[in-house]
Amino acid sequence: MLLSVIIATCNRPDTIRATIEAVLNCDYDAFELLVVDQSTTSTTRQIAESIHDPRLRYLTAPQEGKPTALNVGIAASQGEIIAFTDDDCLPVTNWLDVIVNVFAERPRAGLLFGPVLPVEHDPEQGFVPTFEAGDKGHNRRYRLKFGIGASMAARRSVLLELNGFDKLLGPGAPLGPTDDEDIAYRTGKAGYEVWYEPKAVVIHDGFRDWKDGQRLVKAYAEGMGATYAKYIRCGDVEAVGRLLILYLVYFFHAAKRLVLWQRPFGLGWIVYTTGGIWKSLHYGVNRKQWQYRATPEDKSVLLEVNSQPVTQPTKFRS
Repeated sequence: MLLSVIIATCNRPDTIRATIEAVLNCDYDAFELLVVDQSTTSTTRQIAESIHDPRLRYLTAPQEGKPTALNVGIAASQGEIIAFTDDDCLPVTNWLDVIVNVFAERPRAGLLFGPVLPVEHDPEQGFVPTFEAGDKGHNRRYRLKFGIGASMAARRSVLLELNGFDKLLGPGAPLGPTDDEDIAYRTGKAGYEVWYEPKAVVIHDGFRDWKDGQRLVKAYAEGMGATYAKYIRCGDVEAVGRLLILYLVYFFHAAKRLVLWQRPFGLGWIVYTTGGIWKSLHYGVNRKQWQYRATPEDKSVLLEVNSQPVTQPTKFRS
C-alpha cells in the first residue's frame, strides 16, 4: 500500500531537516514525502534540494495558513493513506508501519491520532505541546479532545469526501489553530471512526517559553469557539452540547483555582473561546460541506481539493 506523508512548513529551517530525515528513516518503504513550503525565504527549498531521496517531493503553497498547505499536499498526493506530522517533529521508525496496520485492520477508521511526546527540555523555562490518551487503542469519536495533528493520518478518500481541511481553521489561518479538531469532528460526523493508536508515536521538538504558552492558549481557545460555532450554524445539535460541556469544564477549572487562589485563575479560556465565537460570525458557512466561507478579501484561501496536483512538484533523485 502506498502512503503519502505531508509536512506543512513555514520558516522553520532549524528543524525541518531533522523532520524530513526522521520520516525518510521510517521502516516502511512504500511511501512518498511531500514537503509543502510556505516560508518567506528560500532556505527550506535549499534544504530539500540537498536531500537526495526519490521519495521526497517539494511543493509550495500560498502563505494563507497551514490548512491551505495541507490541502495542496492532499491534492498532489498519490497514497491511499495520508500521514501528517509537523515541521518540528520526529516520528519513530515504526510510525508508518503502525499506521498501515491500523487502517488495514479497521476498515471504518477514517482518521487516526497517535501520542505526541516531548523532547527533553527544562520545564521551569517552558513546555512542549504534547498529547497522550492511554496505552490502548480506542475510538475517540465522542471525546472532547481528539488528538493533535503532529501525529495524524487519514484515508485520502475520506479527506476528499470532506473537501479537505477548512481553510480558515489552523495555524496562520484567520480563526485559530484547530485544524486537527475540526477535521476529526467532521470525520466522526461522516460516520467514520476517529481512532487513537498508542504505538503511532511522534517526538515533538517544539519547545515554547511561557509567553508563547499564553499566546497559544489564546489562539487555541479562540479556535475552539470558532470551530463549534461553525457546526452550530450548520444546524448540528451535538455541537451545542459539546460547547456547553467545554464551558462547564472551563468554569469548574476557574472556580477551583479561584477557591484555592491559584493564579492564573483560567478565566482567559472562557473569554477567548467567546471571542472566537464572535470573531467567527464575520464569516459565512457552507452548510453542505461544514466549512467556513471566506469573505471577499480572503477569497484566495478557498483552495479546492481535487485529484490533481495544485503545484507542479519537484522530485529529487540521487
